[in-house]
Amino acid sequence: MRLRYTLMIFTGMGALACATFGIDGYRTAERSSHEPEEISLRDLIKRGPEGNPNIILTDFSIFEDYVYQKKRLSGKWTKVWVPIIPTDEETAGVDSPAIRAFLFSEDIGSDREVRMRFGRPRLRGMVNPHAPKPGFFGERLLKKSYPGTDPNKCLIIEEGKEPASTLKLTLLGVGSVLLTGLTGGIWYLARAIDKEDAQPKPANKPQPTRGKNQEGPEPIFDAIPVDDADQYPPRK
Repeated sequence: MRLRYTLMIFTGMGALACATFGIDGYRTAERSSHEPEEISLRDLIKRGPEGNPNIILTDFSIFEDYVYQKKRLSGKWTKVWVPIIPTDEETAGVDSPAIRAFLFSEDIGSDREVRMRFGRPRLRGMVNPHAPKPGFFGERLLKKSYPGTDPNKCLIIEEGKEPASTLKLTLLGVGSVLLTGLTGGIWYLARAIDKEDAQPKPANKPQPTRGKNQEGPEPIFDAIPVDDADQYPPRK
């Protein structure tokens, strides 16, 4: 019984996840240009999260006071948020400016990789309003280093991400339909099994034996007819 419900929950959650990612990917792909748009960070901040999310970012500078998450046991990095500002603000010598945008990645594992992949003059990425935020402790650290920064209102550019392809969206849609059908099939099979188990089974009752005082038809025996005269001779 528990196994059935576990399978139903697992397949149902899988169907929901495929549908959610598929819808989100489809909406993002609809707003994205076929080729990435080259845009400076200053212009991107002015435009905000609306508009074409598929970009090549230019004219930006990164800071080393960034936030990252890592696994406790292995120490491997899982997420990193790197604050960036327009290049002209850095050249103007602004101390601890308020941050308006972050570069985000889930595929960077060290300080060296941050500098190698984010320290380029042109960076391919996607403006992702649904990307994970730095969290409570990361928000406190950022506000301390950069007064006036609100990470929840900042633009997040996910490095290296591209719009979902038609094949990926199709696979997500097919996966959602198949997992939904599998969930319904498990539910139907479980109900059928439960109904079969609930039906009473006929008991094997022993056949009653005939007693002396029991009424009922007499047993039938095979008999051979005989002549009365031969069986009982007359008296003299």
